[in-house]
Amino acid sequence: MKIFKKIALVACVLVLPVLMVACTTNMKSDVLNNTSDIRYNIFVGQADGVAVNLMCGLRENPYNYDGKSCKKTDFGVLTATLAARPTENVHFTITIDGAAQSGVLDENPYNHTFMADIEKIVDDESAVFITIEGVVENMQLVCVSADWAVQYGNALDIAITSMEDEIKSAYKNRKFCAECYLKIVLDQANVDNPYYWCFMILKSDGTSKSIIFDVQTGEILTETHSQS
Repeated sequence: MKIFKKIALVACVLVLPVLMVACTTNMKSDVLNNTSDIRYNIFVGQADGVAVNLMCGLRENPYNYDGKSCKKTDFGVLTATLAARPTENVHFTITIDGAAQSGVLDENPYNHTFMADIEKIVDDESAVFITIEGVVENMQLVCVSADWAVQYGNALDIAITSMEDEIKSAYKNRKFCAECYLKIVLDQANVDNPYYWCFMILKSDGTSKSIIFDVQTGEILTETHSQS
């Protein structure tokens, strides 16, 4: 009988780490599958009177902060901060690896930047140039995120490790009842300011938690909780 008990104990010791790894893997998969907005990279450029960035990734469509993640679509959002307020439509042409795409930048009523979605993910290595009619011509946008020590995949790992308890509490009857966001935080008006990763989990009950951490060290800088 003692032999059987020892065998059972050894079996438990061997199985436990496997179960823990499996749980961690499933949790990461659930977070990734329910991430409603994930940013992969950012290209930036600045000249007199204008600062521009292009941020690429995947986001849900339609986009709703409701604790549920829907079907995703590619995006490449251009954001221009203009020193002088335009009096007419802001036309742009972006050239990516020699291929040009034109459109109109729409004003964001919340912060008065001008934005457009080119609806594609641009590779870090791509050559990107932008012309904004009457503002700047053929300005290069550089992929600053390519030099970060913490890339988006690492950022997701850091966030999951830091918020493991919060993520676990989002499960109801073994179903993940939340949506997540991994964004890049920056000062839109100045490309020389620091960049940060921001991860947020929004549960179906309306409660949320977010963290902001360093793109080079992964150090958690702030944590914020909110109740429904």
